[in-house]
Formats: sequence, structure tokens, C-alpha cells
Amino acid sequence: MALYLAFAVALTALAAAVLRGVVGTALTSLGVLLSAALLEPLGTFGRWLPSRLVGALDGLLRGAAPSSYTPALVVTAVLAVAATAAATALLSRRDI
Repeated sequence: MALYLAFAVALTALAAAVLRGVVGTALTSLGVLLSAALLEPLGTFGRWLPSRLVGALDGLLRGAAPSSYTPALVVTAVLAVAATAAATALLSRRDI
């Protein structure tokens, strides 16, 4: 769950680096996170999405194998690092 939160923050930072307004940043971040949650039930593709980590704690308490969340963990970590790096690069070129 903490990794998903870090991904959401990195995604918001990237949206803020690309977009200029607060409303656009918030709507873009929310739209990406909600669309990922809506795509999750689509078969095997859904197990790779970051939104799968939201229900991981409940799944683990109900007896799901921890390895079933590995693809989502890897993809979320890679996307969070990439979004943070892109946001840092874009914001470092912006004049204040």
C-alpha cells in the first residue's frame, strides 16, 4: 500500500511538471489512477497494474499467495521511479 501511495505522489508530481494548473494536475492524476483501477478486472493484464496493490492487504489476510502481487509491485516501483525522474528533469528546467 505504501508503494502505491508513492506511485500516486510521483504521478501527481509528473502531472504538475507537465501541466501548469492545479485543477488540471488533480484531474489528470485522478483520471489515471481511476482508469487503472477500472482496467484491473481485465484478466491477466490486471495483475500487472499498480491498482492491484490497493487490495493486497485484504488478499493476503484471506490467504492469497504473496507472489501473486509481485508483478504489480515491480511495475509500480518502476513507474514510480520513472515518474519521479521525469518530474525532476522537467521541473529542474522550469523557471520559478
